[in-house]
Amino acid sequence: MADAFGELASGDVAELELVAAGALTESVAAIDANWPGELAEERATVREALLGPFARRATKAIAALRVAGVTDDELATLRTTWLAALAARNPGEPVITVALLPPELAAKVAAAAAAFDGGVTPFAADPSLIVDAVRTPLTDAYLSTRCPELANSGVGDAV
Repeated sequence: MADAFGELASGDVAELELVAAGALTESVAAIDANWPGELAEERATVREALLGPFARRATKAIAALRVAGVTDDELATLRTTWLAALAARNPGEPVITVALLPPELAAKVAAAAAAFDGGVTPFAADPSLIVDAVRTPLTDAYLSTRCPELANSGVGDAV
């Protein structure tokens, strides 16, 4: 949303990706680890075709953070910061508000974002993130009956 409607510069979008990266990779791992048995036939499709491209970008983002000197504790701070921003997110605003980071961590994130932005296809231009042709009807039905709030968070038209 921030990239499409928030009028952010590419580097600002990269910075948001970096702050979100740890939470995203942990979430993808948790989804995979807790996959419902009744959706077994769609598990690989969801993991590889829907979530995979985003997880791979997040893994690259974490690598950029590591090169910039971000520690395990600082990665935990970024995850906590991102999850707090999601919890407080105003769905009517395209750009999520992220709390200020400690100055040293903010500098590392800025350096990593510059490298990431220069070395990775910008989010909005990344063709691997176009997943609308992937069909998961069982998963869509499951989510629509068990997680109706997802429709409010922009998870997808099928939900």
